[in-house]
Amino acid sequence: MYELTYQGPSGRVWPLMSRDAIGLFVEEGSMEDGFTGGPGQQVTGTLRCTIRDHAGVPADKRWREFRRDWSRHAEGVLHLKRNNVALRLPCRASAVPPGPRMNPGEVPVMRAHVPVSSREGVEAWLEARSQAGSSVPVTNSGDTFVWPKIWWQGAGGNVTLPSGAIFTLPPTDEPRIIMLNPDESAAVVDERDRLDDPLWRLIRGAVFGEGVPVGEERTYGLPDGAELAWDLGHYDPWR
Repeated sequence: MYELTYQGPSGRVWPLMSRDAIGLFVEEGSMEDGFTGGPGQQVTGTLRCTIRDHAGVPADKRWREFRRDWSRHAEGVLHLKRNNVALRLPCRASAVPPGPRMNPGEVPVMRAHVPVSSREGVEAWLEARSQAGSSVPVTNSGDTFVWPKIWWQGAGGNVTLPSGAIFTLPPTDEPRIIMLNPDESAAVVDERDRLDDPLWRLIRGAVFGEGVPVGEERTYGLPDGAELAWDLGHYDPWR
């Protein structure tokens, strides 16, 4: 069973390949050209959809609404579910979708062709993983380097990195997340991805970033009240 949905910047979820179709669905062959990743490149493709009159909603109305939920600036997410695997692709429209071939108000079927590109720096579909515990093994069975992040709340405590290096998470009454990717400078954010500047300044000089190469495993030690989260990157979302 495969399901493909798009969640736009508005928060609306558009079923594209599922039992919950609303008169809008991906055209045959749309996913054959693109939508796979590769080293150092963004995931790109053209999402070709057919939109029909459905449940009293004219095709042209839904066509306009769907177009409005794609932006070159605000980010949406494509979600692909296959069997027990859930993948996501943070993405935007890479160009303005083409206009209609004829008067939209006079036809029961419309087509929307959206050029899509993943977020800058995202070169694969992402599979979220997480685990709590004093010792968390991370096996990188994906195609891209894994940089975990740590969610924590409460008293904090020592984090032991795979190399044996140790740093200390400070106490926090509210949930916080620290990034272990050096490119993110050990940023500390809240659950809405807003920087907690005082907490970041408190610990950023003491945090070391350590990740997991492709095909390898590393173990992280966490205090109570903490959880490790990471993404496996998949160049081929269908395998």
